[in-house]
Amino acid sequence: MSRAQEKESKEAHILECAARLFARFGLRKTTIDDIARDAGLGKGTIYLYFESKEAIFTAFIKNEMAQTVKKLKREVERAVSVEDKLKRYLHSNVRYVAERMKQLGVTRDSILESHLLMPEMDKLRDDCRAEVREVLRGIVEEGMRLGIFRVRDLDIALLAISSTVEGLLSPWCGLGRNLPVEATVDALSQFLIEGLRGSEHAQA
Repeated sequence: MSRAQEKESKEAHILECAARLFARFGLRKTTIDDIARDAGLGKGTIYLYFESKEAIFTAFIKNEMAQTVKKLKREVERAVSVEDKLKRYLHSNVRYVAERMKQLGVTRDSILESHLLMPEMDKLRDDCRAEVREVLRGIVEEGMRLGIFRVRDLDIALLAISSTVEGLLSPWCGLGRNLPVEATVDALSQFLIEGLRGSEHAQA
């Protein structure tokens, strides 16, 4: 393993350990000592890679958002039709984020605290939302060009779909949390595709 690969591997290990602690105890209570102990590293080693726990948190969020968008685009590219693209968009978006929330034990309090202590999280979230929405825009516009989707107002359609997905992803949303991810997304996909096709196709 090269020095660059070793550095990348160690950074990823630190981020993953820190993420579990942030999710469980929150940003305020988690310390560099906690992160070092969980990662099996010395405190000084942590500082070789990150200058503060806030820097670790920011790096983790950026990485998670980048992975979300990367997986989303890759999944959509595998689709064979515009309907399949929308289904894959919904499945990839909801499934990946939901699984990561469950894996890390993300709670409502940990999310709210991070936004209170680090206002820049809002910009990171908005940047990710914009990139994800562009993927959705491309899918819906393609469907409109092909005459498959009948949409009067594209921006409103995008807002409605995005808001629905975010509602399912919210860890404190009782509806989204208590429903099985796959079955819920399947039902949502069918509902949205029929709506985008318009009443003539829905009645066919």
